[in-house]
Amino acid sequence: MRKALAAKGWVKTTFVVEKTINGVPRESQSHEVDHVRSFENGAKIALEIEWNNKDPFYDRDLENYKRLHADGAISVGIIVTRGKSLQDNMRDLVRRFLDDRHLDKLDDLRAWGYDPTSKQRAFINKQTTRKTNPSASERPSPINLSRISLVKRRPIGGSSKIACIGCRQPLPACAHRLA
Repeated sequence: MRKALAAKGWVKTTFVVEKTINGVPRESQSHEVDHVRSFENGAKIALEIEWNNKDPFYDRDLENYKRLHADGAISVGIIVTRGKSLQDNMRDLVRRFLDDRHLDKLDDLRAWGYDPTSKQRAFINKQTTRKTNPSASERPSPINLSRISLVKRRPIGGSSKIACIGCRQPLPACAHRLA
């Protein structure tokens, strides 16, 4: 998703908001946003992808968007995070992706541009290890993705939320119009 947005002109942007009194800088805050796009009508949309977002980070991002909107730096702020339905169906989605593309070896994943980290490889090796002889030490078999589920279910620290950046009320309950 990040690569697709970047290819469509959504660029990483650092907003610097400075407070000046009689020409003397008093304080400064900066906010880095992963994806920002300006449109011909003057609208500017800020978008963050927070896959494993926890409530404190969500609140921080929401506060940053609220300030940037109040200062006129952005028209809309969007936070994309995974929700319960995606989390609950993740194993099936990954399995379908692997099956549809006939991916059953680690090298097949690498050909698609996915190279697991050493921690992920250790997990895959652990899941595919088998004993060849009960008294012999365990020996890893060739990694076969069809024997395991690659996604480990983990609880999400926060739930997916869509809220107004002005009043923080859940949408569509909020009556604000974001200009």
